[in-house]
Amino acid sequence: VWDPYKTVVSWSFPLGIKLGQEFIYDIEEAEPSRLHFTGGVGSFSLFYTLTNTIPYKLTAGTGWELDGTEKEFIPSAMGCTFNNGSNPLKLYSWKNRFFLQAAVTTNLKIDLLKVTESSFDFKPSLTLKVHEFLDVVFSSTSRNEVVARYFQQWVDLPEELPGERNVLVDLGKSFNFFNTRDRTQSGFKLKALSFGLVHYLHDWTMTYDTSIEPELKYKDGKYRYEFVPTIKLMVIWKPVSDIKTTVRSEEGVFSLNTMDEDDDDD
Repeated sequence: VWDPYKTVVSWSFPLGIKLGQEFIYDIEEAEPSRLHFTGGVGSFSLFYTLTNTIPYKLTAGTGWELDGTEKEFIPSAMGCTFNNGSNPLKLYSWKNRFFLQAAVTTNLKIDLLKVTESSFDFKPSLTLKVHEFLDVVFSSTSRNEVVARYFQQWVDLPEELPGERNVLVDLGKSFNFFNTRDRTQSGFKLKALSFGLVHYLHDWTMTYDTSIEPELKYKDGKYRYEFVPTIKLMVIWKPVSDIKTTVRSEEGVFSLNTMDEDDDDD
């Protein structure tokens, strides 16, 4: 039995441009299995993939169905990513004692076999630092699983997908905390919202973290999402770092001196 033949090639060019290719060939079946292209420059990267698979077709009222029984070597996915975490936007003030940092991670994946299953992840973060005194970090994670409605006019769908077709307007609606209807109709669904604070003292360091995530609850015969907060407060004595106290509150339950993987890394 022959293992699939696989080749991986990469190229690096000036100005930080990188290209790559991965090819897999099934020797037993005597046919290609996968061809994957990648490219990137700086914080931006993209990919394009072809796969040997059975294509799908979308039928109104039924959903996605196999279109035949024979495999075809066809495009299966494409997408792009932007991540400036290694080189975020930085602003300094007051002799570099105030420091503001902004980072964004986005990931767009378009499923070319089932376009309605495409997705987009949006993760912004903002950090404010006061030299040797205070760090404040705010971040959120949103996911959009209905991105096909933004480009549906360019693909052949049996039915029109409802909802806002302007991706920027739809993203703005997801952050409209004063309008429940906008947040409900937006394709961007909040997966996590976090706030962190680190206060530096002479011999002590205090860390406060709060995260909010939606959880599906069943109450009064109905399912609904509720935002459940998790609060964590930790104080470390610098001369003896092993001496530390952690207080955690999750769903109304408090715990003291809990040791977990996160604590061990601090």
